Amino acid sequence: MPEHHAKLKEFKQPDLSVGQSFPFYHETTGDNKKGEEGKRMEIHCRVGGTPFPKVAWKKGQWLQLDDGGRFQVTCNAETGKCMLAVKNCRMTDMGKYRVVATNEFGESAFHFHVDMEKGKEGNPAVVGFKAKLKSRKVKEKKELTPEEKEKEILELLKKSNPKHYERICLDNGFFDFRMILKKLKGMQNVEHVEPEAETVRVMKKLKHVSCNDEGTAVFETHLENVAPGTNVQWFHNGELLEMADQPDQPKRHEFRKVGNVHQLIIRNCALGDAGNYTMEVGKERFDAALTIKEKPLKFEMELKDKSAKVHGRVMFMCVITQRGKKVHWLKDGKEIDLRHNNGRIEAVTEGKQHRLNVTELNMADAGKYSIKVGNIETSAQLTVTAPPIKFRHRLVNTEVAERGLAVFDCSVNNKEAPAKWTINGKVVKTGGRYKITKGDIHSLEIKDVALKDNNAKVAVSFGDAKSNAVLHVNAKPIKIVTKLTNVKCKIGDPAEFSTAIDLHDDKVQFTWLKDDKPIDPKDKKYEMKRNRGRYMLRVKRASVDDEGHYAFQVRGCHQEATLSCSSPPSVKNSWLDMLRKTPMRAKVGEKLEIEIPLDGRAPMNITWNNGRTSLSNHGRFKIEIDNDRRVAKLTIDPVRTEDTGIYEATVSNDCGEVQIEIPVQIIDKPAPPSGQVALSDVTANSVKLNWNPPIEHQSKVEGYVIEMKDPITGKWTKVADVDRNTHDYTVGGLKEGDEYQFRVMSKNELGLSDPLNSECVVPLSPNQAPRVEPEVIEHLAHNPIYVKAGATASIKIPCQGNPPPSVMWLHEDEEIIPSKHHRAKKYSSMNEVELVIKKCKASDSGTYEAKIFNNSGGIEVMANVVVLGSSAAFLMNNPVMKEWCDRLQIDLYDDDPEEEEGSEESDPSEDEVVEEQLVEKEEEEEEEDIGEDVPDMSKSRVKFDKVTDKCVGISWTKPEDGSSPLKGYVIERCVADNYELWEKVGEVPGDATKFDCDKCKEDTRYYFRVSALNDQGQGAPVTSSPVTCATAQVAPTVDDAVIAAFAKAPIKVKFGQTCRINIPMKGGQPPPTVTWEKDGKPIEDDGHRVVVDHSDHDAAHISVHKAVTDDAGKYVCRIKNSSGEVKIPVQVEVIAPPAKVEGDIKFNNVSSKGVDLEWTPVKDDGGLPVTNYIIERKEEGRKVWSQVGKTPGTTCKFHATGIPGKKYQYRVKAVNGAAEGDTSKESDLITLKDDFDTPDKVQGEINKVDSTDDSITINWEPVTNDGGSPIIGYVVERRKKGQSGWVKCNEPEDCTKPELRVNRLQKGGDYEFRVMAVNAAGESDPSVPSRAYQATMSMAPPGEPTDLKLLDSTNTTMTLGWREADLCGGSDILGYEIELKMEGDEKWVPYSSGPIRGNRFTLKGLQKGKSYQARIRTLNKGAHSRWYYMNKNLLAAETLILPEFKMTPELEVAMRKGIEVKAGTTIRLHVPYHARPRPTIKWTRDGEVIDEALVNDMEGISQLQIRGTRSWHTGKYTIALTNSSGTKTLDINCVVIDVPTAPIGPLATSNITDSGVTLTWKAPKHDGGNRIKAYTIQKREARGRGWATISGKVRDCKYAVTDLPKGRSFHFQVSAENEIGLGEGLQTKDVIFFKQKVEKVQIEELTHEEKDLRKPPQVSVPLKSRKVPDGVKVTLSCSISGKPYPNIRWMKNGMEICDKNIFKENVIGLCRLVIKKSRVSDSGVYKVVATNEVGEAETEATLTITL
Repeated sequence: MPEHHAKLKEFKQPDLSVGQSFPFYHETTGDNKKGEEGKRMEIHCRVGGTPFPKVAWKKGQWLQLDDGGRFQVTCNAETGKCMLAVKNCRMTDMGKYRVVATNEFGESAFHFHVDMEKGKEGNPAVVGFKAKLKSRKVKEKKELTPEEKEKEILELLKKSNPKHYERICLDNGFFDFRMILKKLKGMQNVEHVEPEAETVRVMKKLKHVSCNDEGTAVFETHLENVAPGTNVQWFHNGELLEMADQPDQPKRHEFRKVGNVHQLIIRNCALGDAGNYTMEVGKERFDAALTIKEKPLKFEMELKDKSAKVHGRVMFMCVITQRGKKVHWLKDGKEIDLRHNNGRIEAVTEGKQHRLNVTELNMADAGKYSIKVGNIETSAQLTVTAPPIKFRHRLVNTEVAERGLAVFDCSVNNKEAPAKWTINGKVVKTGGRYKITKGDIHSLEIKDVALKDNNAKVAVSFGDAKSNAVLHVNAKPIKIVTKLTNVKCKIGDPAEFSTAIDLHDDKVQFTWLKDDKPIDPKDKKYEMKRNRGRYMLRVKRASVDDEGHYAFQVRGCHQEATLSCSSPPSVKNSWLDMLRKTPMRAKVGEKLEIEIPLDGRAPMNITWNNGRTSLSNHGRFKIEIDNDRRVAKLTIDPVRTEDTGIYEATVSNDCGEVQIEIPVQIIDKPAPPSGQVALSDVTANSVKLNWNPPIEHQSKVEGYVIEMKDPITGKWTKVADVDRNTHDYTVGGLKEGDEYQFRVMSKNELGLSDPLNSECVVPLSPNQAPRVEPEVIEHLAHNPIYVKAGATASIKIPCQGNPPPSVMWLHEDEEIIPSKHHRAKKYSSMNEVELVIKKCKASDSGTYEAKIFNNSGGIEVMANVVVLGSSAAFLMNNPVMKEWCDRLQIDLYDDDPEEEEGSEESDPSEDEVVEEQLVEKEEEEEEEDIGEDVPDMSKSRVKFDKVTDKCVGISWTKPEDGSSPLKGYVIERCVADNYELWEKVGEVPGDATKFDCDKCKEDTRYYFRVSALNDQGQGAPVTSSPVTCATAQVAPTVDDAVIAAFAKAPIKVKFGQTCRINIPMKGGQPPPTVTWEKDGKPIEDDGHRVVVDHSDHDAAHISVHKAVTDDAGKYVCRIKNSSGEVKIPVQVEVIAPPAKVEGDIKFNNVSSKGVDLEWTPVKDDGGLPVTNYIIERKEEGRKVWSQVGKTPGTTCKFHATGIPGKKYQYRVKAVNGAAEGDTSKESDLITLKDDFDTPDKVQGEINKVDSTDDSITINWEPVTNDGGSPIIGYVVERRKKGQSGWVKCNEPEDCTKPELRVNRLQKGGDYEFRVMAVNAAGESDPSVPSRAYQATMSMAPPGEPTDLKLLDSTNTTMTLGWREADLCGGSDILGYEIELKMEGDEKWVPYSSGPIRGNRFTLKGLQKGKSYQARIRTLNKGAHSRWYYMNKNLLAAETLILPEFKMTPELEVAMRKGIEVKAGTTIRLHVPYHARPRPTIKWTRDGEVIDEALVNDMEGISQLQIRGTRSWHTGKYTIALTNSSGTKTLDINCVVIDVPTAPIGPLATSNITDSGVTLTWKAPKHDGGNRIKAYTIQKREARGRGWATISGKVRDCKYAVTDLPKGRSFHFQVSAENEIGLGEGLQTKDVIFFKQKVEKVQIEELTHEEKDLRKPPQVSVPLKSRKVPDGVKVTLSCSISGKPYPNIRWMKNGMEICDKNIFKENVIGLCRLVIKKSRVSDSGVYKVVATNEVGEAETEATLTITL
């Protein structure tokens, strides 16, 4: 049975500095919780921890309760609240529970017990299965008659086996057995029925059982009549018990059945096993209860005394009699804090067993350890002993340069052991040149080593442990501080070489060289200086001859650098200054040449750019550069206006480049004025012209020329010249009534632009009403305009008026609106108005009225348009008809007049484009209707002329359109009750408009409709109102109350809203007609704004949409028929919003707190009194206006507030009962500002002065600039650490000094503060927030850290180290805080997010090459120390570090002892190092490159790996690290445990005889890591294949082989053997033949005897046991002889081997078994059995596979 090892969960150590923590409980439920059967039970707790832990609820030892079923589990990670709810509690829910909180740093559990009370009897949830069994009704037995009994027994016999008949009869009281059988036989159709199974009989009842905790309980019952295969199940509290199925699983519940005995065995009982147990056998159930008796609380095993060594570990263990008990571990009487011990101390509870594990022991851990459970306690003593002091790392000889620093260090296994240092036998201590440190590394530093310290003997002792070393001092080599660098300079400028070395001897000889020739110090061209190790060579005025290699040499130090002189292109400043003052100019069409004088080394190149694109040398552009004359030239021929701009020339050579900007201006005639010449202020003798300047600004405009066209001669004459800033001119001296035209031209020095013409204008006196010539009016009235359907009609009316008139067009009294009539366009100018109708159709025919008006009056002009159908094509195409039309003065239009020759069309406006799109859409929809139309009766009305009891007379008006003549009308009728069923009642010709229908019924209500016919078909009908045939005619009436209501009060409607008048009416036979009037004029329905609704026959309706002030007045509704008329007057008032506030808004009393606004009241209140004014404001730079207030009544003043310093604009609008008026003009920008400013913000750090548990006192530096107003005080704000909102702590009057005590703080809370200074202008900007201070009692400050130094640096990081503070103050030290200040900056910047643990820290994010100052201080829980400043600046630059190896314990052991690996496994070498820059790494073995190794080099570590090792991998492995600072090597000896390699050849032969030979050889190169035990000598005949062993115990490298068969040839082989096995063999190169000596032949008498030549099997070379690693090839071999050759069988552990993966071979007596890849399962005893007819032989060996 395999062993099962429980793997302990490993937890990490939390980093408290970043807020990580173990799981813990804020709130828990009590140790005991009570529930009631059948009800809900809830258990609550609140957990915490970072990260937030996972929470699990468990019952007993292992059962985990998940969400679902009767259990509800919730957990809120934000609040930490967790809940376990149990629905419908049962008695089985009673027991021990625990809640477990787990995160990556640990696990915390809380145990509690649940008791369950018995539920009430009436509760249905409590009623269980047993209760139902108890409450079931028992059937009463019924007495049977003798006949019924006999019938029952016969039925029973029919179903029973005949052999049981007699017993059944006797049992039931029937003793006349024959009579019963006779009756049974007499029954027909008797069917054989299988007998029913008998009821289970209980021979021994199931009894209640009680047992002790961890005892064994047995339920037992004896049952009979249990049919085979009957399912037997056991239940615990209603839940099915599961038995162990596997035989190797522990059986806690076991079911046994022996005969009729049934048992349930429960082993290792626990409290959770108590309860009700039910046995179910088929349909039968049997119950019993189990009671667990808990043992009294006591220790079954107490704690025992322990002893251990420092850094070791120890475990205390005890066992109690009860589970689930809460224990307390104590040391020396104080409870052990298991949460905050860095994981060294861990308490483990497993059932009744409790363990305390203590790791990494130190001397302070010794003492008395106790465990307390309830009222019992046991103790044990722990003794900790220190191990003997041993060196881990001894002193080594050290070699340093003169004046350098010598460091001797070592390490021992006890860092607390005191060290004693001596030099030449004299004890040294810290001070002067010596510095001693202790800890993990004990070191001695010797500063400023002198030559007299050479060969000094340094020793250190730790008690009896001692180590020595020697100090060697060398003369100080010259170190280069600053290298010599290459120099570049311009020709004529000085050039300087500089270097610095750490040799400050001013008497040392040095030399400067140029091109390997020494430079004479007296040469005036050069200047040489030196100062304290810095050497300088200066070339006073560099030239091309001075270029070359320069070198500096002093003693053995040699440096080189190069000087190169450059002369980049340049341009003389005088030429550039001249170009800025007078840019280059040229006229359009001329040739422009730009010539640039240059200076610089040739050759030079040039590129040109005109600001838009790069110029190339083709077309109008020509680019030249003359390196001899040093001139660059650009030619443009000819120039154009677009050539104006800034030209950029880039001149470059191999020394650099220069860019020159050249402004170029091209002069041309100006562009004409833009837009159109606007005419205004027309009088009888003058007109004002207005125009816009040209859009194109490439050519300068100097002025404008105005010309006028003479009305008589038609010639243009100059009127005036104006300057370029004037864009209007009034032309006088005109003659009233004449037509004039003007034009304007731009001018400059090159001439005039093209003219911009105005429209024709006729001077008129002011305020003249529009006038149209009577001839025009007469012509339009009597000459219709004919147009073909689908063509365009135009109505032009020349007119005059001053001011210029406007026009409103009407068609059949309906206004033409572009939004409604998309095909119509209106044009208007000063002299003419025009209406254009596109794609005309029949409905466009009719009378058009033009209402031409201005401020002085108006005139109406009528015109008729006739749209012709398809027959009009004849008129258009027949010349005779055209001539006839001309005589009759008929205007015919066939196509769009805009497409005629000579027509001019301006660009359409946006509205015209939209109208055009709507027209096109309408044209698509009406494409089929463009030709001749059917008659349209939509605007006709049906009137009732007479109504009798049998006749109705109607009349109508003719349709308005239909291009072809009317052929007639169709009249239809329907009954009002069936509106959809229409019947035709008659037809009339086209010239008739009346019809009498005499086939009507009395008292019947009818509708009539009329439709017109023409050649195109029948048009849409027009429907009448309902009419009732009756003898009496009734006049319409309106209720007097309605009329009185309209007369009493007017209808009021707000401006822009809809005015609706609804008048209910009664009666009216025939149906009346309704008309409307306003102020005595009839109201026409325009279908858009004014709508009269005739659809309702019981009321009169009119709606006026978007009411304006002109819609106010007296409206009259006339309801009339042939019997009477009713007039209802209605007064309508339109309430308009007030007018716009006029004038500017005035500002008074401007300050940072606000401004007073004042404005003039509105002149027009819109008919209602002004209720208030609304003031709106807009901030500078924003587009949104916001309301800031209202004024009561008609007040015209308001005080507006805002943000101090902001700029605002204001506007005002009046409000009355109708609506809000228009807003006033926007005010100017106003700044809310006092005469003084707010103070500067508080600078510097906010410090904590004192603190208590609920208050913190802080102070700060007072402000230096009060903004011009005295400081009133300071406002302090606070916030908790981690929150974003700030809370105000005081008013400025409460804090007039730079110090404040902030009260009402939470104990232990961390708070941040900021301060604002306050004066009369307001608060300053907030200061920088302070660091977090804790509200706790003040603590004494800790001591300062010291000895701050730079340990390492890169371009962006620095590693600092320091000596930790000796004093912790009033609380434990939290860590250290480091700040840096860049050189030249006054601000100290923190470089750590929190307190730093330890005594070293790496600062990141520095700027390369910058110099920094550093300071550090100590922090504890309530205070901090003073700053400790570093005495020198730090430079962020790479520190060159000689490669050094980081000696880990594993690496140190490998260096001293080497490593051993087994053959076939892997060599893994991990070597950490530290070097900068990163070194090159080389691995070798015994000085040779390792080809088969896998090397992985990473930053700080190098890894070597060799898989499948063999003995030849043994050797000395060397790693070499090399960088610019030097080389460091490290050696590791590696031994591969393997069989030996073959002996070193050749295998020499000597002393050859006829039967023997002497063999000699050399020992193997690799012995496989073990001593060579012996050599095995083997032989093989020349023709044979098998090797025979001659000897296997040869100790020397020489052996004499004897007794060989004569006259045969042999090969020989020698193999070495060690503890692992036999290695490879070394064979002879040639075959050795053993000659037989020649002797005289003696022939003797031959005798013949029969001889048995058979031989039994014989093992000549046995199997040998082997021990090999896993995963390698294994060969087992032996030699067997016999005659006849025996049968060979291989066996393993007594079983014949049949594995296909194992190869077996028998060749001429050599038997081999080969395992290709060994496995652990291949280990065992291998046997070879050889059998023939004579006998049997065997040999065996053991094969061991190691991991």
